[in-house]
Amino acid sequence: IDTEQVIASLTQYKNSVKVLSSEFEPKKQELLDLLNKVFIAVTVISAITIVIGLIVISSAIIVQGKIKEFQKSIPIHSLIHLPITDKEN
Repeated sequence: IDTEQVIASLTQYKNSVKVLSSEFEPKKQELLDLLNKVFIAVTVISAITIVIGLIVISSAIIVQGKIKEFQKSIPIHSLIHLPITDKEN
Protein backbone atom coordinates (compact mmCIF):
# COMPACT_ATOMS: atom_id res chain seq x y z
CA ILE A 1 0.00 0.00 0.00
CA ASP A 2 1.35 3.36 -1.02
CA THR A 3 1.33 5.74 1.97
CA GLU A 4 1.16 8.87 -0.17
CA GLN A 5 -1.87 7.55 -2.01
CA VAL A 6 -3.64 6.77 1.30
CA ILE A 7 -2.87 10.27 2.62
CA ALA A 8 -4.18 11.83 -0.61
CA SER A 9 -7.37 9.75 -0.40
CA LEU A 10 -7.92 10.71 3.25
CA THR A 11 -7.34 14.39 2.46
CA GLN A 12 -9.84 14.23 -0.39
CA TYR A 13 -12.34 12.45 1.89
CA LYS A 14 -11.83 15.06 4.62
CA ASN A 15 -12.45 17.91 2.15
CA SER A 16 -15.60 16.27 0.77
CA VAL A 17 -16.96 15.76 4.32
CA LYS A 18 -16.38 19.46 5.06
CA VAL A 19 -18.29 20.41 1.91
CA LEU A 20 -21.17 18.10 2.81
CA SER A 21 -21.37 19.32 6.39
CA SER A 22 -21.40 22.96 5.27
CA GLU A 23 -24.26 22.16 2.87
CA PHE A 24 -26.34 20.55 5.60
CA GLU A 25 -25.73 23.18 8.30
CA PRO A 26 -28.81 25.33 7.40
CA LYS A 27 -30.96 22.18 7.23
CA LYS A 28 -29.67 21.11 10.62
CA GLN A 29 -30.62 24.48 12.11
CA GLU A 30 -34.11 24.26 10.56
CA LEU A 31 -34.53 20.79 12.04
CA LEU A 32 -33.42 22.00 15.48
CA ASP A 33 -35.88 24.90 15.29
CA LEU A 34 -38.68 22.51 14.33
CA LEU A 35 -37.79 20.16 17.19
CA ASN A 36 -37.77 23.07 19.64
CA LYS A 37 -41.25 24.10 18.46
CA VAL A 38 -42.50 20.53 18.81
CA PHE A 39 -41.06 20.34 22.32
CA ILE A 40 -42.78 23.59 23.31
CA ALA A 41 -46.10 22.39 21.83
CA VAL A 42 -45.91 19.07 23.67
CA THR A 43 -45.06 20.85 26.92
CA VAL A 44 -48.03 23.20 26.56
CA ILE A 45 -50.40 20.34 25.75
CA SER A 46 -49.11 18.40 28.77
CA ALA A 47 -49.61 21.40 31.04
CA ILE A 48 -53.18 21.89 29.77
CA THR A 49 -53.91 18.19 30.32
CA ILE A 50 -52.58 18.35 33.89
CA VAL A 51 -54.67 21.45 34.66
CA ILE A 52 -57.83 19.81 33.27
CA GLY A 53 -57.09 16.69 35.32
CA LEU A 54 -56.72 18.75 38.50
CA ILE A 55 -60.02 20.52 37.76
CA VAL A 56 -61.76 17.16 37.30
CA ILE A 57 -60.32 15.79 40.54
CA SER A 58 -61.28 18.89 42.52
CA SER A 59 -64.80 18.80 41.05
CA ALA A 60 -65.14 15.16 42.11
CA ILE A 61 -64.05 16.04 45.64
CA ILE A 62 -66.56 18.91 45.76
CA VAL A 63 -69.36 16.64 44.50
CA GLN A 64 -68.52 14.05 47.18
CA GLY A 65 -68.74 16.77 49.84
CA LYS A 66 -72.12 17.94 48.51
CA ILE A 67 -73.45 14.37 48.51
CA LYS A 68 -72.43 13.95 52.15
CA GLU A 69 -74.15 17.23 53.06
CA PHE A 70 -77.28 16.12 51.20
CA GLN A 71 -77.28 12.75 52.98
CA LYS A 72 -76.94 14.45 56.36
CA SER A 73 -79.76 16.92 55.71
CA ILE A 74 -82.30 14.41 54.39
CA PRO A 75 -82.60 11.08 56.19
CA ILE A 76 -82.48 8.16 53.81
CA HIS A 77 -85.66 6.56 55.20
CA SER A 78 -87.69 9.59 54.15
CA LEU A 79 -86.66 8.99 50.53
CA ILE A 80 -87.84 5.36 50.53
CA HIS A 81 -91.61 4.86 50.46
CA LEU A 82 -92.31 1.28 51.37
CA PRO A 83 -95.89 0.16 51.41
CA ILE A 84 -97.18 -0.66 54.85
CA THR A 85 -98.49 -4.19 54.96
CA ASP A 86 -100.59 -5.74 57.65
CA LYS A 87 -98.94 -8.97 58.71
CA GLU A 88 -101.95 -10.15 60.73
CA ASN A 89 -104.06 -10.80 57.63
